[in-house]
Amino acid sequence: MKHRLELLLASGLVLASVFVVSQVSGQGQSKSPTPVTPADYFRWRTEFKNWGRWGPNDERGTTNLITAAKILSAAKLVRAGLVISLAHAVPQVADAEVPASAVFHRVTNSITSTNTTDNYQVSYHGLGLSHMDSFCHFFADGTMYNGYKVADNVSPDTGCKKDSIMAWKDGIVTRGVLYDYYADVVPWIKEREVAFIGHDFNIDWNPRPGWGPAEGITSNPIHQAVLNWMGVNIIENLDLELGVETARRLKRYEFMLTFAPIPVEGGTGSPINPLAVF
Repeated sequence: MKHRLELLLASGLVLASVFVVSQVSGQGQSKSPTPVTPADYFRWRTEFKNWGRWGPNDERGTTNLITAAKILSAAKLVRAGLVISLAHAVPQVADAEVPASAVFHRVTNSITSTNTTDNYQVSYHGLGLSHMDSFCHFFADGTMYNGYKVADNVSPDTGCKKDSIMAWKDGIVTRGVLYDYYADVVPWIKEREVAFIGHDFNIDWNPRPGWGPAEGITSNPIHQAVLNWMGVNIIENLDLELGVETARRLKRYEFMLTFAPIPVEGGTGSPINPLAVF
């Protein structure tokens, strides 16, 4: 049976550049002793905000915590020489979780006596494709991460002038650790200095009793908390099954992780193919 899995990519005193994967029954379970409330959530909006922490021009957020020393440390985790993709194959047909726009279209242009070429087209946000978000993908009150105004920085012609996917064009290399975590874990993310969070589905939950428009929460509360307030990036719709199986077989729950987006100027995100290296 397919698990619902989650991941974090963190950096801090305890976990120090960690990519954390959660599974239904795993190690490192981290539950709140009591359920958090919308009032707690709105208080965190002020308490956990990282705007200005890395300067007024920052567009990378907690990715700044993945230092050269932590990348070198992650490389030491490669012991077996096993490389595992954490991305699903691109969707070929629409279904309940894959809208028609998310179906990956590959079109062959021509076939000559010596070669052929093709075009790719896809709408990658949503539930269909393994991808990462940029900070300009979500905003609140007309403002993106680090205080950039949507009106000044986002347009149909240019896309995102600030907080675009180009901030990660050099890619990510860091340490991975398998963990359990849940929707009430926003304070844990802040405490552990998490750089990325992810999931094998959508990182948010919907619906959640007591968390709706009546309480002032319109949609995607975790997206808003991490992308907008905290500067923590998101990786979604990953295939974590083989990574979990490998970790269990090797009896070690950490690995080196690497991935990079397509460097699209103004992009709100990108398809990715993360690689776990054991």
